[in-house]
Amino acid sequence: MNAYWAVSHKDARQGFVSLGSNVGNRVANLARATQLIDEIPLTCVVNVSHAYETEPAYGIATPVANAVAEIRTELHPLVLMGKLLEVEDELGRIRPKDDARGAGEKSAAKAARGPKEPGSGPRTIDCDLMWVEGERHAGARLTLPHPRLGERDYVLVPMEDLMHDPARFLAHAGVPVVARDERVGHVTADLGEIAWGQRRAEHRHSCARDTVAPRAGLPLRHRPRRGLCGRRAVRGGARRRPRAGRARRLAALRGDGLGRAARLGRRPRR
Repeated sequence: MNAYWAVSHKDARQGFVSLGSNVGNRVANLARATQLIDEIPLTCVVNVSHAYETEPAYGIATPVANAVAEIRTELHPLVLMGKLLEVEDELGRIRPKDDARGAGEKSAAKAARGPKEPGSGPRTIDCDLMWVEGERHAGARLTLPHPRLGERDYVLVPMEDLMHDPARFLAHAGVPVVARDERVGHVTADLGEIAWGQRRAEHRHSCARDTVAPRAGLPLRHRPRRGLCGRRAVRGGARRRPRAGRARRLAALRGDGLGRAARLGRRPRR
């Protein structure tokens, strides 16, 4: 499935992953989760928002530290969702029986319960795939865009660190966004930046914006291609040989046979 999706989608897709933690060192959990997401094959983290303190929602009893990571991925959304669950497992996420279901089933259960009813316990990390460019799913394991995306203040506010107007962006993508006072999990404080590897983040961001500097002396068609992640690594081309007409003109300017002999590395004949 992922091989077919990768062939039919030639470029990496933009996506957003919501991160949350309310156990232990919450900001450190967010940073470690960002690092692990960046290590997923054919996936890279382009940018990550600040960490924000938010009000409890969906039955959680204590305040939560939330953030949003912007990614580029060549993985099928279902494969990527499986990798995000592996990140949760590696950070010690404990899932009760009610919580050990697919993302689509959990979203449907939350919709049936409502935002004030119990059903979500403490977690070291929670990784929710919220949106992937050009993808719509309504299956048992995954729903895209996330059905609760437009009502979560703890997702929309961190997205303001990643783009100018998240509400307008999502509305253009067909995701309805409710008014701020009607949202769930309101942001109460800014906890600062997430130190997950700033140098790597800047490199990924420069690659995603296609700002790799061309190698000196290369023609336009042989400049390095756009660097994203995974198999589409940054690479450059070889120097192109001068055309025959240009070579003859250079030889004429340098004297009979001198230009060609110099290019071949031999001493000219007298």
